[in-house]
Amino acid sequence: MIHFTFTMEEVGNWSIENDTVMGGASDSTITHQETEEGDSMKFAGHVSLENNGGFAQTTHLYVSGQDISAASGIVVRGHGDEKKYKLRLETDTEKVSYSHEFIAGESFECTLQLSDFKKVHHGKEVPDKPDLNKENIKSISILIGNGKEEDFTISLMELTTIS
Repeated sequence: MIHFTFTMEEVGNWSIENDTVMGGASDSTITHQETEEGDSMKFAGHVSLENNGGFAQTTHLYVSGQDISAASGIVVRGHGDEKKYKLRLETDTEKVSYSHEFIAGESFECTLQLSDFKKVHHGKEVPDKPDLNKENIKSISILIGNGKEEDFTISLMELTTIS
């Protein structure tokens, strides 16, 4: 099961991975916020296309794989900037992640069906790769990379699997 309500402790277990790992120049931060609605994680920054860059990402790694085999989907809830983001899952299968797009509206709640996640590698679909192994999720990420230079801000309130 995956369940985040983005307490200060939970936000401390997320990290940033921008295109700088490949020479890009994008920049982002994550911060814990307390609002009247509850805790949230603010992921904000600037996506740059400089040096063949173009993405910013925040990731939670699991020490041991998470089993979400009983889940049919993942609910993402928060506040956003009307931009397109991707929720990404990774397993121990090399050179593939499993990705689903969503729009982070001013106030949003999106249900992403696991059966609709696409198999991708470096942003390109790779349909010949194995299907998602729901018994061994190694990481979960939120990524923005829309092929253009842009500022972004998304505040995540909840991320949870559903049956």
